Amino acid sequence: MPGVTRLAVLTNPASPYTGPFLKVRESAARSLGVQLQVLEVHDPSEIDKAFAAMASERAGGLMVLADIMFITQRTGVSWSWRPRADYQPYMANGSS
Repeated sequence: MPGVTRLAVLTNPASPYTGPFLKVRESAARSLGVQLQVLEVHDPSEIDKAFAAMASERAGGLMVLADIMFITQRTGVSWSWRPRADYQPYMANGSS
């Protein structure tokens, strides 16, 4: 995403993919000069709090680690959060 300097990353720490996913993304972010805001969500009740933190920290975009919890909650009100008009969420499947 051109121009983004701060990217929120929504993760479920219980997922076995979270560690490897973050390791690769953190390395890529450093090389691009992008700061990652990693937000851990343990259950659906924490999603709204994570989106509030994204807004508070002024994240320029959102990357979501593909996880059954996020997939089943994708129609929630919070998913309409957009930091700017051309914002598009990205859901990663855990592969590099």
